[in-house]
Amino acid sequence: MGNNVSVSKIIEIKSDPPFLVLSRCASVITLSHTSIVCVFCYIVLLYRVHAFIRFFLALTHSLQHPPQQQMYGGKDQQRTKKIKLVLHSDFTCPYCYLEFVRLTRAIDTLPPETRPILWHGPFQLDDSLPSGGVDKYEFLCKIIPPAVLDPMIDILCEQFRELDMEMSPRGKIGNSAPAHRLQIWADEHLEAEHANLLKDRLFRIHSCQGKSMSDKTAILDAAKQAGLTIDGNRLGGILADPKYEAKMKKMRKHSRKDLKITTVPCLMIIDANGKERILNKASGIETVDGFRKLLVKMI
Repeated sequence: MGNNVSVSKIIEIKSDPPFLVLSRCASVITLSHTSIVCVFCYIVLLYRVHAFIRFFLALTHSLQHPPQQQMYGGKDQQRTKKIKLVLHSDFTCPYCYLEFVRLTRAIDTLPPETRPILWHGPFQLDDSLPSGGVDKYEFLCKIIPPAVLDPMIDILCEQFRELDMEMSPRGKIGNSAPAHRLQIWADEHLEAEHANLLKDRLFRIHSCQGKSMSDKTAILDAAKQAGLTIDGNRLGGILADPKYEAKMKKMRKHSRKDLKITTVPCLMIIDANGKERILNKASGIETVDGFRKLLVKMI
């Protein structure tokens, strides 16, 4: 008998002797059973091949694109199971400082064991600013008409006062790269709370003191106010370290090219697998309580 048995062939055997009918039926059943087993084995083989290909591609991707959380903070912080947040911001942006203060104060209201880790995401709004700085108001007037800028400044000053701070609408605006490099160093070597205290003091240089963010004396004062035992030589060594210059450029490129961030402040969450997600809801929050409610939902 051939491998393919048609229905008509089965019908024809009805006129044969009983023992021959049984023999042929057994053959048909055996062939059908064998075919089913072969098909099943083939499906299992395809599934295993497909699973292997997926595993290989995932492994290759993980080697080429390691979890982005390795870009932020220190190794001990990266291992923790706590929620990890990254605030992409620029030290010359008063709106960034307002969001940072509201967010950190909201974090402080949570039980210590549930407080998320907050890291710095360097984002320069204008990396062409000179280190010595230029007049802040004149610079902004070239971008925003005074008729629009002045009411904006008034609103900002009021928002700062609501948080018991005083904004400096005049003064200088300078290149923020040195402050970003120091903050990247702090995120790597200090506890999150201590690093964020430094970030708060660095923000004050531009927003509250009206000084250039490249002013090394102001940066050193900010570091000492944050409790760092550091002198001018040590600070100069950190700011001149090519490691932090390269890391800052890498992080800036990642935020613009990969995350498509075009404006700051921009709050991001990193999950346990290193996947990054922008928290769009944060952009409309303007109170400490608003951020507290957002954090509670995430815990």
